[in-house]
Amino acid sequence: MEINDYNITVIGDSISKGIFIDDELKIKKLETNAVNVIENKFNIKILNNSKYGQSLKRVIDKKIIDEYLDSIDINKKNLLVISLGGNDADYDWEKVGINPSLSHGPKTSYQDFKKYLDDMTKTLKNNNIKIVFITLFPLNNEYYFNNIINKISDGKNVLKFLNNDISNLSRHQELFNNAIIENAIKNKCEIIDLRSVFLNDINYLNYCSKDGIHPNELGQEYIANIVSDYIQ
Repeated sequence: MEINDYNITVIGDSISKGIFIDDELKIKKLETNAVNVIENKFNIKILNNSKYGQSLKRVIDKKIIDEYLDSIDINKKNLLVISLGGNDADYDWEKVGINPSLSHGPKTSYQDFKKYLDDMTKTLKNNNIKIVFITLFPLNNEYYFNNIINKISDGKNVLKFLNNDISNLSRHQELFNNAIIENAIKNKCEIIDLRSVFLNDINYLNYCSKDGIHPNELGQEYIANIVSDYIQ
């Protein structure tokens, strides 16, 4: 792929925005995030429309894809990078902690998530947009439960909901990640599999923020290297 031939946009969440959680569990933004590094390395311009808390459901509800299509010249080569799904897979942990016996669902149901992906992909392809999907950064169960869930909710009750098995957190995320891969294959889109690279790295925790969700500064650099390899 000749990257300089394309007008490039990213629609993503806090990870592609460069937001991470420091060791004191404070939200920080990296100016040298992966998107910025790629821009500088390949001397290209990337419109980064990523937002903290962004989900695929919110993108659909707010008609962000329609806005994107209205903003571009469809006669030129356009590339859209989609880095979403982590917030869709998440739960409202405060509600879970109040009543763990209820059958709580994620912020976006798995079936809706798959449908949104498929509908969005077909719309973009019908407008000749080249799509690149990004797989989900792996969730670290221990960090996420101890440093985030346990601080915003009743950890004991959340454990009851999880059947006393915090590995259900990452397994649930994997379900949504699989949907992203399946959709990309089904609709013949390209995909950058960040997740497999991090899962295959024994030093994964070196790249993960203390919230267990976001890559830290080293993680953002690693992502930039993965994407660079894909481009080259």
